[in-house]
Order: sequence, then C-alpha cells, then structure tokens
Amino acid sequence: MSFPISALRHSAFALPKRSPAFCSPAVARAAGRVAAAKTAPKLGSNHNGAFATSQRSFPQVGSVREFSSSSGRLSSSNMAALQSIKQNCKKVMCIGRNYADHVKELNNQRPRQPFFFLKPPSSILLPNEGPVLRPASVNMHFEVELGLVIGKQVKDINTEKDADILQYIDSYLLTIDMTGRNVQEEAKKRGLPWSIAKGFDTFLPVAGPIAKSKVTDPHNVEIYLKVNGETKQEDNTELMLFRIPKQLSDISQVMTLEPGDIVLTGTPKGVGSVTSGDVMEAGMRINGKEVEEARINVEVKDKGGNYQFTETY
Repeated sequence: MSFPISALRHSAFALPKRSPAFCSPAVARAAGRVAAAKTAPKLGSNHNGAFATSQRSFPQVGSVREFSSSSGRLSSSNMAALQSIKQNCKKVMCIGRNYADHVKELNNQRPRQPFFFLKPPSSILLPNEGPVLRPASVNMHFEVELGLVIGKQVKDINTEKDADILQYIDSYLLTIDMTGRNVQEEAKKRGLPWSIAKGFDTFLPVAGPIAKSKVTDPHNVEIYLKVNGETKQEDNTELMLFRIPKQLSDISQVMTLEPGDIVLTGTPKGVGSVTSGDVMEAGMRINGKEVEEARINVEVKDKGGNYQFTETY
C-alpha cells in the first residue's frame, strides 16, 4: 500500500526555518542551527582512514521524492537529509531474532513476541564519514537490515494491520547493525545489557533515505550484503517473523517512538565477522531493481586508542 510523501522540510523531524526575528527564543535558536548546518564541513576520510574535513555547503533539504541518484553516487540532497535524520534521532530501536534462519545460525531461541533493544544515535555512520572502526579484541559482525524513520509519534498503538501503522513511517533506510559478537556473547552469558556490543561509534552505517513511494510493500524487499565482493547475506523481508505493524505496536506499548527515531527491523541469515581492510557493500532491490540511494560501501579499519575488550567478571 502506498502513502503520500510530504517534503522533508515539512516532516516531523525537519528543523524550523522561520526568521528568528519573528519566533520564540527556542525557535530562533533552532533556526540558527539550520543556518549553521548549511555551511557545516563535510566529513570524509583520507587515505589512512582517519577523519578529515573539506569545506562544502549543503543545499536546502527538499522533498524525499528528490532523493534518487541514477549514477549511484550520493547527492547533496541525500546527504543533507541523512544529516537531518542523524541530528534529530533520539533513539535507535532494534528488533532482534526476527528471521528464523538467523535465529538458528546463532543457536538462539525463537521468540514468541518481538524482542527489541536500543542502539545509541552516536553509532550512526553517514556515507563519506569514514570507515567502520573495529575496537581492539572485538570480533565485529555485520548485520544488514531495513530501517524505518519514524515520521510522527507512535504511542500505545495496538494493531497488526499495515494500513494502521505504516502511516507513522516517514521514509526508509538501509543499515548495517555492527555487533561486537564476543562482547555480546559475554553479556548474554552474564545476563548483562548489550549496550557495549552494539553501541560503539561507527557501528551503524546507513544509506538513504528511501521514499515510501518506492517501498510500496516493506515486507517484499530484498536486502543483501557483500564482503570484498562476496555475497554473505541476501534475503527478502517477507521472511520476517514479526511484521512491521507488530514491531511498532509492541515497541509503542513500552516506550513512545518520537519523530526522527529509527527502527531496525532485524537481519537475515549469513552474519559474519570483518577485519581491518575488508570492504562491506550493502544494498536493496525491489522487484529485482536496485535502489540506488540504498547503496552502502564502507571499509573496516582498526580503531586504536585505549579500549580493549576484556570479560567483565
């Protein structure tokens, strides 16, 4: 089912643009942030994988309908939209164990209801911001997922009907939920939270946004991931154990989803580890056609620094 798409400047997570002279102090400050964002430097990476900056102004964000690139290269509109999403995201909700074969490959128990956890927005890695950084002693796994960008508040909803719930989605993303697998396994064994395993900086590469007009049925989308050109994950979202309405409904009965929040809908089978020098490519196909704005191409580098994983007890 297709729903109309509003311009990003009118979406729930767009920043105000009114003149500070005619606004309240809070809105004036927000308008100032918009002006600053237009001249913010673009983050990139040098040949050593370290973060570098180059001065570039981003144009005013337009409609989500404009976010397409026949060449497969990131447009300034896409980048501006992704920056807005990152700046306005308060939380990233992740649905775990939502594909049966993935549950089996990690020897987990199949859930009877949606199982979800949090990932910090600081883990979001935009295109051209640099590599995914692997902390010392961390066995880092990739998990490709379809992401949802929430467009309006979702609170205490009780429905499993697509028409009732998809109206709350502003647009879609393709994401890679990076996971410190050995960190997660130790947390599971000790009954500890997964925050460290999921929360390192750069542990959520994203691409998009993808307009709702392109994703007329989010339960019939092919997502895939390659490492160094070899396909590792490739499955259709029709294999989800819990469909998106059930996911959002259950989350909303526990905590409110706010405009700009991101929901990751689970990963299919084929997850595995990557190390420094590996290159991950991920993408999305709808009816066999590649969705250009959903392409991810990101290198893995060792992080360095003082952190090194050791068991808690």
